[in-house]
Amino acid sequence: MHDIKQIRDSKDIFIAGLAKRAGFGPEKAEDAVAKVLELDNTWRGAKAAFEQHRARQNEASRAIGAAKASFKPRQRTYTTAVAATRLGRDWVGIELNATYRALALDRIAAMVVRDRTRPQGGDAQPKGHHHEPTQERAA
Repeated sequence: MHDIKQIRDSKDIFIAGLAKRAGFGPEKAEDAVAKVLELDNTWRGAKAAFEQHRARQNEASRAIGAAKASFKPRQRTYTTAVAATRLGRDWVGIELNATYRALALDRIAAMVVRDRTRPQGGDAQPKGHHHEPTQERAA
């Protein structure tokens, strides 16, 4: 077993040592080392491409995590939506049950009204958007 770094760093010494073995001459040893170094370069290129791909994948995962922070399917209590509204951020929620949807939107609206009427000191105005409950279409 030989260390590929040692072969790369001391190519000529390795070729000379390999040429002394039975069945190897200088030309055959040089060809063998050239093939080994070519494979090493191919492997190193593939490894670098993989690492770049992994970095892009990690970046995409972070972006997905950030998106999920404001996207909560089946929210029920809509705690995230209330917090996002208070911070003036957009949010998306999915609720299949019209009753829960109406309750959640009423809760958000009540929190916004409560925040606006709560004394905050100075002229500070709470951030957020008022979301009016909407009527469900008959299915």
